[in-house]
Amino acid sequence: MREHNSAQVKMAATGHWKEIFLALAPSLKHAVEHAGHHVACPVHGGVDGFRLFPNYETTGSGICNTCGAKTDGFSMLMWVNNWTFRQAINAVGDLLLGKEENACGKGTVPEKDPKTYVGRFESLKELPYKHKEGNKLSLCLSLVDEHGELTELWGQRLKFACQTAGVVPGDWISVCRVAREHRTYRDGAASYQKSLWMVRKVDSPAEQAEKDRKRREEEEREAVPKREAIEAVWNASLSLTRKESLAIPALKYLRSRGICPRDGWGSNVLRVHPGLTYFDAQDKLVGIFPCLVAAVKDPQGRLVTLHRTYLSADGRKAKVDVVKKIMPVPNGQTIKGGAIRLGEPTDTLGVAEGIETALSVSRLTHQVCWSVISEGGMRTFEIPLGIKNLVIYADKDRSGVGRKAALELAKKAKARGINVKVKEPPMSIPAGAKGVDFNDYLRQQLRA
Repeated sequence: MREHNSAQVKMAATGHWKEIFLALAPSLKHAVEHAGHHVACPVHGGVDGFRLFPNYETTGSGICNTCGAKTDGFSMLMWVNNWTFRQAINAVGDLLLGKEENACGKGTVPEKDPKTYVGRFESLKELPYKHKEGNKLSLCLSLVDEHGELTELWGQRLKFACQTAGVVPGDWISVCRVAREHRTYRDGAASYQKSLWMVRKVDSPAEQAEKDRKRREEEEREAVPKREAIEAVWNASLSLTRKESLAIPALKYLRSRGICPRDGWGSNVLRVHPGLTYFDAQDKLVGIFPCLVAAVKDPQGRLVTLHRTYLSADGRKAKVDVVKKIMPVPNGQTIKGGAIRLGEPTDTLGVAEGIETALSVSRLTHQVCWSVISEGGMRTFEIPLGIKNLVIYADKDRSGVGRKAALELAKKAKARGINVKVKEPPMSIPAGAKGVDFNDYLRQQLRA
């Protein structure tokens, strides 16, 4: 395996993660065949703890309910294959750009805005370049698109790209020039360019239309039982404002974190379920536990799924591998950009990662604060219309991930003309701890 330029490989991989996963990560084959749907995790097993996002062919992204989101194909390969970043780059580079010497020389320049050509593969012939007599011979790849328009692409490396993709005349293919390599003749008198191409087989327009139709039908079929399960759990859950013994575990848990119920604290989206089943990564039943249940809503305010915090009967975190889980999202929906809406904001809104963190902010500031669930949720959160002031309460961790995600959201808010502030808990990270959040700060203040 030779060393490849990471920027060039990233450019080449965009839009081609289906082929990359099938070639380099056999454990993802089932997920690829059911992209957008929940399947068994390629690392942990189980039943439906993993899915590739619908746009995964472009980005390579997906999510494991246990390990979290993998935001690009390289992190996905590192996770499933236990590779380093460099191993992932070189393996993808070998696949897409070839192993031969000088395939990615120092003079290689990635295409800034690569254009993709799609059509029926008609022929690949060696002809005088641009059909002009006297020109050197070059390979000409002919494509005919769905409207009958002919496109001719020229380059010696088109043969290697077609062989790598395993395509033959008659196939529908996409062709993209991913980079240009500048070379100099041996005598040094002149220079020339070699193009690096990426070819992949695609569905014909008719095949794609039929697949889309079947996918929509399948999504709806699979979405129905998931929506019904979400509604059943929500309807069986109790309001935290009711004085019932079944709500005691959740109330004790929140009070142990310094959070006390009061009007406007998010009781419309927080409930307690007296007993939900917990299955481990191998789909083995561990037990039944009371749960703090939170409604996760999309940017339009529609219920998408439920966030569950598994508890013990005496109000502590349950002794399970993963205390916090999200119910499977119905097909065709996403929590991207959404939040757990802990109150109704005015023109000012606070956001934080966890539920307990957001509620702590509300107690400290008397300000409505929503939970975006995770660092990934912070990055993708869609700020509602009408918000003029956004306060981002970032987690402070040694890795700096929490602050980085907060700054990304702040940049997006500023681009919309929203006044934005980023705040971190005004306390040091204790020795041995990975980080602190505003719930840690609240409890520190209560102990003082």
